[in-house]
Amino acid sequence: MIKAELLSDDILDQAKTLLASGYKDLACILAGVALEATLKELCGRSGIELGKSDKMNADLCKAEMYNMAKQKQITAWIDLRNKAPHGDWNAYDLADVDALVVGVERFIGDYL
Repeated sequence: MIKAELLSDDILDQAKTLLASGYKDLACILAGVALEATLKELCGRSGIELGKSDKMNADLCKAEMYNMAKQKQITAWIDLRNKAPHGDWNAYDLADVDALVVGVERFIGDYL
């Protein structure tokens, strides 16, 4: 558990540094990595099978790890994260990535 939290924190620190330097696309990808690592950790704790982020998110909500509102927020984060590696860089801006990083950081703090 501590290893997962430290890994996610380190990745988020890197994302913040990149974001502060204007590298929104790389920051978005790293925030997504931290989010996925957190979902995997929560699934492991709950005995939920690992899979794609959307599936793990839905399964965690079904297991009442968090509510539907949190699931929808995570779905939006996953969507944003998916835009960066697919080259859809105009679909989001620095503020969107900043909100992603802050949201994932809070999610990690609340659930790990």
